[in-house]
Amino acid sequence: MKVKAILNSGYFANARHATNYIAYIDRQSPIFDQNGTEKNVLSAQVEVEAPGNSTVWRHVYSLNASDCERLGVDRNHMKNLIALKADELAKAYNISPNNLRMVCSWHNKDFHPHLHFLVWSTDSREAFIPHREKEADKSAALNAATRKVKSSFTNEIFRGDLEYLKEEKSKRRDKLNEQLRKLVSSEYLVDREITDALKDLGKKLRETPGKHTYKFLPPQLKAEVDGVLEKIMQRDPILRSMYEEYLDSQKELALTYASYEETLDKKFAEIENSFFHPYCDFEERRAGRAEVTRHNIIIHAAERYVRPTVQEKTASHAPQKKSTPAMTSVGNAAALSPAGKPPNAPTVQEKIASHSEPENATPDEKVEGSDYQEKSPTYAVQNMLFRLAKTLNSDQQQAQIRNRAHQAANGLTGEKQNVRRLKTGLADERNLSSLER
Repeated sequence: MKVKAILNSGYFANARHATNYIAYIDRQSPIFDQNGTEKNVLSAQVEVEAPGNSTVWRHVYSLNASDCERLGVDRNHMKNLIALKADELAKAYNISPNNLRMVCSWHNKDFHPHLHFLVWSTDSREAFIPHREKEADKSAALNAATRKVKSSFTNEIFRGDLEYLKEEKSKRRDKLNEQLRKLVSSEYLVDREITDALKDLGKKLRETPGKHTYKFLPPQLKAEVDGVLEKIMQRDPILRSMYEEYLDSQKELALTYASYEETLDKKFAEIENSFFHPYCDFEERRAGRAEVTRHNIIIHAAERYVRPTVQEKTASHAPQKKSTPAMTSVGNAAALSPAGKPPNAPTVQEKIASHSEPENATPDEKVEGSDYQEKSPTYAVQNMLFRLAKTLNSDQQQAQIRNRAHQAANGLTGEKQNVRRLKTGLADERNLSSLER
């Protein structure tokens, strides 16, 4: 692995130093501005000494001669690159694009081709580098801006190489995560320490309310998850070798953006630390780019170890029906059936309420709240005969209602006949009494 690019940055104490620097770089190679236009050295010196200008920042961007030859990087290529990245440079130094001024010079040395470029603003209120309280030192804030500029240039020049490196890093990361998932999901973990660590973590998660994902866990539990992951990576030989391969791919990418040995050591330490503690870096946490897939795998596996077994019950929202003699006889007949399955009996499926994951489910698989389980043919016979008995019972009740209505109608008819007879008797008595008179 070799360093692909180096960017050194600084600033001038006064405008006189800037004018001398412009004269020096112009003697090596003609200068040009932020638009890629050729520029006269005297006019450039006048512009940089103009009153009201901001701080003047200087940079030297160096490449390998072999990479320049392979990728066709020359003076015209760098002129186009500066014109393409001018807005990004202005943003890195808090300069309005209209106020941005640059002086650049490409030096095609045999051993290390490099680009000199100066950046400043025509407004003295711009071209400053804000820093947080943790970065009170101005040089630390400058380094942050330098990384942005170097990343912008390098991503464009080594676009093809970086795509391959990033793709390789992603493949190794995905393979590592898959191997970790298989290991912690297995029911036959031979390492007792890993099993005990997962069980202890699962008990603590069960007592913790809220959503059980790494992002929303309290700091104490996050540290616990980090420790379990680190223990697994250290004790499993396959995962340990995959972890080393993944770190190599990360380090190869870091060599694209870092150069000094001290900087590389610091960057490598950050990579190893963020693997187990993804929220350790402020910038990564603020940008939401922390990689927590491995930690969520550990959390799901730990929950699986302590999840209680839930007995499956038939999901039914209808009230229970009282058993009838017909149903009892049907159930007995089905239970006493020697074959247990009548010929050509249909298969009946019933929805079963299930609130636990199946035993062979992996932590990342989505487990539905219910599934369907095939019932036995005996249940099918009972179900059909129960429906038949229910229908017969309903028909019998309807017949009884009709009989009572018919009887009531007959009763009314009899009463009417009695009234008619009574009226006829009264009429006959009147007729007899009239004849006697």
